[in-house]
Parts: sequence; structure tokens; C-alpha cells
Amino acid sequence: MDKKLKWVDIVAVDGEKMTGSVRARCILEGGKVRIEGDEAWVKKLNEGIAVGPNQKFTPEDGDGFLEALAREFRSAYLFATDVKEGDKVEEYEMPPLKDAVPGPKPEKPAPDAA
Repeated sequence: MDKKLKWVDIVAVDGEKMTGSVRARCILEGGKVRIEGDEAWVKKLNEGIAVGPNQKFTPEDGDGFLEALAREFRSAYLFATDVKEGDKVEEYEMPPLKDAVPGPKPEKPAPDAA
């Protein structure tokens, strides 16, 4: 039986161009997370992330680290994807702007009655 890969991408968004670029990719292998990407991000993430006053996850925490990334990095310009799973790691693709912005879509205002 083939083992599925799991991964999370850390994505930075360029607000003017509305494009996203992967700064780091965290891939679960053999129970431990391997991090690749921008050197500064690799170093930062290898140190672990705090998820509360007394809890920290490191790459050695495997699935827990991936889940913590997906919960903690949630801003408009820097976010972690949900945990992805597959036979091979897929490249990240930024969704169209209309799909990327959560919540109800604004309606066009009614034309003024003269």
C-alpha cells in the first residue's frame, strides 16, 4: 500500500498584483516534517511555532506541526494552506481573486430611479 504524502505551503500574497508565492513548503516524511524554501523561512520554521502560551510545535511533531501551521498562519498577505495530501506534492496555485476573498460577494447597486 502506497503512503500518501502530506504538506503545507506558506504563501505570501502581493496585494497589488494579487499573486501568491510559496515561501516555504513543509512536507511530512517518516513522521517528521522536512522544510524547503526561502532560507529565512526554513530557519524560522525549524525552530518551531508557538500556538499558545505554553505550547510549541516543531517539525519533529509531524502531523501536529502541519496542523498548527494551517491554524496559525491566517492573514490576508501571509497564510498557510490547509494540509494537502496526495501521491506527490503538487505546486501551489493562487485561486482567482473572486474565490480567494471569503464571505458574501457584493451586489451591484440598483440604478438610481430618475
